[in-house]
Amino acid sequence: MTTDVEVAGALTALQGALRGFRQMGQRTQGAPTLAPAVAGRSNAARGRPATVEVVDCVDTTRWLVYARNGELVDDEPGGRRKVGATVTETGGVWKVTLFGVREVGTC
Repeated sequence: MTTDVEVAGALTALQGALRGFRQMGQRTQGAPTLAPAVAGRSNAARGRPATVEVVDCVDTTRWLVYARNGELVDDEPGGRRKVGATVTETGGVWKVTLFGVREVGTC
C-alpha cells in the first residue's frame, strides 16, 4: 500500500493522529530512526521548477504507542518502511510537494 499526498494533507494527517493519541490518553515512546538521502534532482527548465527526490528507509521498531496504564496499544511490531518525498523549489523556497509512506517490510 502506498500513500502519496500533498504535504498539507500529510501534515494534517500526522497532526490528527497525534491529537487522537492525546485525546485517548495514549503516548508515543521512542523515536523512528531516520537516514534520508537524495535519490535524484532535476533542474528548473522550460517552465518546470527544480525538484529533489528524497528517500528513506524509516525504522519504526522502537517507536511505540502506549495506553494510560502503560501497556502497549497493540502487539504489532514496527519495522522498516520506505518513505519518499518530492521537494520543489517555488519562488525561491523549497517545499515538500509530495510525500509517500509504504507499509512495514518495504525496505
